[in-house]
Amino acid sequence: MSSPAKTTCNLVRQLLPDCVVVVEGPIAGEPNSLWPEEVAFVEKAVEKRRKEFACGRDFARRCFCALGVPPGPLPANSNRSPRWPDGLVGSITHTNTYCAVAVARRTEVQALGIDVEDVSRLRPDLLPYVLTQHELTASLQELGPQAQQRVGAVLFSAKEAFYKCVHGIAQTTLRLSDIEIELDQGSEAFQVRLPATSPPFGTGQLFTGRYIYDGGRVATAMALPLQIQVFSRDLHSRAELAAD
Repeated sequence: MSSPAKTTCNLVRQLLPDCVVVVEGPIAGEPNSLWPEEVAFVEKAVEKRRKEFACGRDFARRCFCALGVPPGPLPANSNRSPRWPDGLVGSITHTNTYCAVAVARRTEVQALGIDVEDVSRLRPDLLPYVLTQHELTASLQELGPQAQQRVGAVLFSAKEAFYKCVHGIAQTTLRLSDIEIELDQGSEAFQVRLPATSPPFGTGQLFTGRYIYDGGRVATAMALPLQIQVFSRDLHSRAELAAD
């Protein structure tokens, strides 16, 4: 584990395949960098939110350029998720100070979900509210408070990454209690299991993602390859992925 003073700007990039373009780093976007079509979504927001939103849009446009897609506005849907250009899937995440955006062509990746969390935010007393009883017993029961916070943060972050990945595809609204995470400590991978049926996913459906710690942060990411046959054609065509 890196020391808290030595966090990098290459967290999410390490977790995703080469076909995914990732831009990440400290939040530096300014509201005046927004396109007119984007301003309305944050014009009444506080300055902190406007800066986070602007940084995410700036990073997204950098991803577009890397993929050969002309830069343009990235408006939001009614649920605040970005409305990605036709042919692209993506995901945005940010902490108070850090932002990351991942974008790929829909011909390369079926869906994306990324999340970065400050470990200190997930205090042990909050974990029963965001983790299932099975997760608390299987992953945290034998750990001290500091280790519980560290492991709890990655479990929560993995749930967020999974939700962002599939929220435009699932026919039912997923709650944190509907998603169970199991960590593979040796490989820095995690598995997502749905304890209950959430169409078009069946009970026990498994998904795989990756995680990494860096200083006081943890990052998680999922990229669903095209060969995973869990989506019906109509759902796939209308997916709006990756809540901001």
